[in-house]
Amino acid sequence: ITQPPANDNCASAANVNALLGGAIGEPQVSTMYTNTEAGIANDPGFGYECFGEPDGTASGPSIEHTVWFNFTGDGNTYFIETNDCNGTATDYIPDGDTQMAIYSGICSIIQAVDCNEDGPNATATEYPAGAELATEMGTNYLVMIDGYLGLTGDFCLSFTRMPVANDDCDGAEDISDILDGALNAPVESGMYSNVGATTSQDEPNPNDVVANC
Repeated sequence: ITQPPANDNCASAANVNALLGGAIGEPQVSTMYTNTEAGIANDPGFGYECFGEPDGTASGPSIEHTVWFNFTGDGNTYFIETNDCNGTATDYIPDGDTQMAIYSGICSIIQAVDCNEDGPNATATEYPAGAELATEMGTNYLVMIDGYLGLTGDFCLSFTRMPVANDDCDGAEDISDILDGALNAPVESGMYSNVGATTSQDEPNPNDVVANC
């Protein structure tokens, strides 16, 4: 008798903390997983409203064969995506057509965070799910992966660490609203972090006069 995968439900989610903390822009790829023979017992009834083709062109949102992953946020932003395990998936899910729902919390108290049906790297022939997530330090996250309209097969999960939003001069954060405060009364900005920051585009030529980025 064929058994369901070990991470068939939320309570037995596969931990993928090892995929966090990689070099910026370099995908960290998991071992191979499968949703073949997976079910939907005890899955939440929300958080996957984007599944199917909710724009009305085809099916409505549904789940058929879901598997689960969990990790603890480290304060960095990651692009999370399914893929073909660098070409080594033995029975790659047809067309790479996956769907992804991201939650926070624990299985008994779960909150929807994000949902993706066709990620930004989807093409006319392959449809991997992918979403960018700004993690909060210490927060537990859960990722549910399903195949579109019941598709099953093998896949890997990758995490790519992204630079912080204001990492470069072009993305500088506007803090004009902390100006014009009362005399000798400090006005504080919101909280920022340099976790995940790089030195790209830094160190301008000292002979240049930089008025704008």
